[in-house]
Amino acid sequence: MKSLPIRIAVIIAAIAAGVLLGLAQIQPPRAAEDSPAFRRMMGNIRRLAAEAHPSGSAEIETVRTTLLAEIEGMGLTPVVEDAIGTTMNGETLRLQNIWVRLDAPDTERCVLFVSHYDSTWNGPGAADDMAAVCSMLEAMREGSQNSGLQTDLAFLFTDGEEEGMLGAFAFVQAHPELNGEIELVVNLEARGNRGCLLLFETSPKAYGLVKTVVQSGAKPVGTSWAAAVYAMMPNNTDLTVFLDNGYAGINFAAVEGVETYHMPTDSFENLNRDTAWQYLQTTLSLARYAGNNRLGGPAPRDSVYFPFLPGVLVLYPDFWSVILCCLSCAAALAYGVYEARNRRLKASFGSVLMALLMVLSVGSLVFFPSGSYLFYLPLLATALTAFF
Repeated sequence: MKSLPIRIAVIIAAIAAGVLLGLAQIQPPRAAEDSPAFRRMMGNIRRLAAEAHPSGSAEIETVRTTLLAEIEGMGLTPVVEDAIGTTMNGETLRLQNIWVRLDAPDTERCVLFVSHYDSTWNGPGAADDMAAVCSMLEAMREGSQNSGLQTDLAFLFTDGEEEGMLGAFAFVQAHPELNGEIELVVNLEARGNRGCLLLFETSPKAYGLVKTVVQSGAKPVGTSWAAAVYAMMPNNTDLTVFLDNGYAGINFAAVEGVETYHMPTDSFENLNRDTAWQYLQTTLSLARYAGNNRLGGPAPRDSVYFPFLPGVLVLYPDFWSVILCCLSCAAALAYGVYEARNRRLKASFGSVLMALLMVLSVGSLVFFPSGSYLFYLPLLATALTAFF
């Protein structure tokens, strides 16, 4: 009986440590306020998200003029493409997508970064999506100064996203030739104005894509089970258009502070500085890695990934789930045999938990493989703990 309080204390300590570690994993890194790129980015957000600027408004004309001047000030020539779109209300809308392509010698392989520069009628859109727009401007500025590019870098600022991804539709339809050139589409979105930047969506069989993100040093936060669940939902972003047309892509967004989403409170003053810094660091890391490496085609296999420590994403191919699930079940069965041979097998909490986890591990591996690690890893830990 004396050991019971100790066991309870250990369990409480383990739960507390797990909660604290989990909270640490979803916090954005501290912003480096003295970074010149960050200062430029925040200054541009302040200017471009001063007021609501929906597609077709006079305000978006001002935003577009400022955005073009910023790009031209880098010595680049942006391409402005006119298109006509039909809104969800059946209204005809004139669109103007803006894009820039930085050419690498001896290759047509390209990585495309996408964000939208329109807002809703109801809010200035500092997070949705001007933080992404301005982080892309800084990645473009840095990439334009790289004389040793190994892969083309393209930056697309879409118009009409809030009206039904109209700009993305127009761009894909106008450039069918890019389907064979663009190896990766990186879409940057927002559902809130604070918290970490989540890798919440990928194209199918995304092991190679997520591996690229990890190798870039972007330190993504995401889980394969969440991406699988999101794929079943009816939500859409600009990336949806690219995925529907056969492109490979990944999607990032900040999702905390959802109460500001499409609201007047989505302002520069309310945008979390650490979150804005992570937008910048993620975009810069991916653009640097893509620009300095000749990316190969993504490995056509599914993946399992989840955060383990702050800034560390565990990633492995899906076939390791089968191996680890088998090992976990074998360890649990071995423990049951050991207990039976010592005539100590009984319906204890531990044995019932392992039996339940075995059923969930095998079932999820069959029906929901990207989330099966949620059961077989605890099963393995429980079995090993029981042994020792």
